[in-house]
Amino acid sequence: MAVYTLLDGTDIERILENYRVGTLRRFTGIADGLANSNYRVETDEGAFILRLLERQSRDQASFELRVLAFLAARDFPVPRPIPNREGTLLGRYRGKDIALFSFIEGEMLREIHPPHLRQVGGTLARMHLALGTFPERRPNDYERPFLERELAALFERLPASYHPLLERLRGRLAQTADRAKIDGLPQGIIHGDLFVDNAKFSGDRLCGILDFEVAAWGRYLFDVATCLLDWCAPWPAPSPARLLDPVKVAAFLTGYEAVRPLEAIERAQLLDEMRMSALRFTLCRLTFLADTQDRSDAILPPNKDFREYLEKLEFLDT
Repeated sequence: MAVYTLLDGTDIERILENYRVGTLRRFTGIADGLANSNYRVETDEGAFILRLLERQSRDQASFELRVLAFLAARDFPVPRPIPNREGTLLGRYRGKDIALFSFIEGEMLREIHPPHLRQVGGTLARMHLALGTFPERRPNDYERPFLERELAALFERLPASYHPLLERLRGRLAQTADRAKIDGLPQGIIHGDLFVDNAKFSGDRLCGILDFEVAAWGRYLFDVATCLLDWCAPWPAPSPARLLDPVKVAAFLTGYEAVRPLEAIERAQLLDEMRMSALRFTLCRLTFLADTQDRSDAILPPNKDFREYLEKLEFLDT
């Protein structure tokens, strides 16, 4: 989540007039994340998240809202989309698409321990299985053609000082994609971005999975790889050789495989899938850097340094 478009109290009140959620009490911008502007909104009837679409397309947001409604109806701990007075989940304000969600109380973990990881792994596996009956598909944004287009755009958008890095990433992408054997890997609707800051806990209990903005059809293994690189690889690392914590990796995989055991082909491809995830998020954060270079009004997330995933990629290549 993030804030690119600044709203005042009058803006929020006008937006809420089209929802049956009570009268505004207070609101605040949320600085985490990359893709959209987000506000926590409190009314006399509860707390909500207001989103204004920035980088996310209307089609992408509509798909996400349907995925969330599907999961919420099956008692998964996800934000519930709130329909407006017209009965639709997407509205418009000042030329931007908007959506309102229930707010999930809880906190992001500051210290991650094996019991937390087993819960996250198990919940992710259950979501994968449940979404196996979701009747729609949407292409994802981490396959080689998409990443190659993103790289090409970055050569145009970032200063020349970044070009040597982009050339290195182009070579890494070609090498990893050529080596990976992705045919036959189990697929379905995936979260695509299940980072530590996209989960909430109440005490030691997982109570919320957030930010399905890039949910799409893809390899389940990509979700697993992404979780391992974030939940089990704290950054900055204690030392380059200790970037990936084996105890945390084992705990996450134990939780996941208690629900959906990995197939042999998935185990064989896990390392390359982690490399693809590291490449994807390095490029994603570089794109965010390009997006915000000229946005003096943006509230920048403090924890989205592209160098984190660059280091993780280099670790995976050792």
